[in-house]
Amino acid sequence: MIEQLVKIRIESLAGGRVFAGVAPADTATPYLTYSQVGGGRDWTLAGPSGAEKATIQVSAWAATPDEAASLLEQAFTRLSAEGPDFMCTSTKDVPWAYDEAQTQFRNASMEFNLIR
Repeated sequence: MIEQLVKIRIESLAGGRVFAGVAPADTATPYLTYSQVGGGRDWTLAGPSGAEKATIQVSAWAATPDEAASLLEQAFTRLSAEGPDFMCTSTKDVPWAYDEAQTQFRNASMEFNLIR
């Protein structure tokens, strides 16, 4: 469920080129991809709290590393803002940048730990 809410927050970035999982093969840069890479239900000592947790990885793809970093920063601003839909509890930069050899696209990624 949180994954759908993430899309709502970032769907206007990159000219609307925001995709769950992977982008279609002919997608022009820049664009964003996102996917849930972890999560579960929140628990307290008394049992389930009713809250949902998710770790969402967001990747920015662009023609240059600076453009990818700038787009990822825009996503960070939107996803780290407190809202009625979910709250970001922490983030982690993915420590490597992926350069796609065939397309020459550059990538920057971040994981967001979210709760709702």
